[in-house]
Amino acid sequence: MLPLIGGNTGQTSPYGFHDWEFLLTETDLLHLDRALGQASHLLGALLMLAALAWGAMLLVRQWRLLADGR
Repeated sequence: MLPLIGGNTGQTSPYGFHDWEFLLTETDLLHLDRALGQASHLLGALLMLAALAWGAMLLVRQWRLLADGR
């Protein structure tokens, strides 16, 4: 049971809220909760794919340098 921002755990919170529920309610973005979750998931997936592509590019570059004898 990890403590939330307010110092409570999810079960001991006086209003029964979760950190994200509190933050999104306070910023009036709670109605966008699913869209924000999907956007962050997509951004994370794209970031991982970009990292894999960058790693592959570096490996190919190193392989070419080794093949040329440099």
